[in-house]
Amino acid sequence: MGVVVRIGRVKAFLRAGEWRSADQRVERNLNRITADWIAATGGPPVDARDPDRHVAQEICRRQGGKILLSVAASGKTVFRSYLSKRQMRFDFNG
Repeated sequence: MGVVVRIGRVKAFLRAGEWRSADQRVERNLNRITADWIAATGGPPVDARDPDRHVAQEICRRQGGKILLSVAASGKTVFRSYLSKRQMRFDFNG
């Protein structure tokens, strides 16, 4: 299913590596911070039972947020979503 968090007064929902929020600025910021964190660290461990919760915990730690609700999703579905995010990106325009 996913993870519901509160960052300040705004709630956001993380499912399969993508943040959603009624506040578009917060949504973009959370997705950017998550992508940067995954690029820098590799993201949640490959063997994590609930990668979305692991991501939400890290982002809440960085942003001063709090997890309100967490429901583990199908491991294979979520695992695949993080595989593509772990891929290195190269800039061939430079």
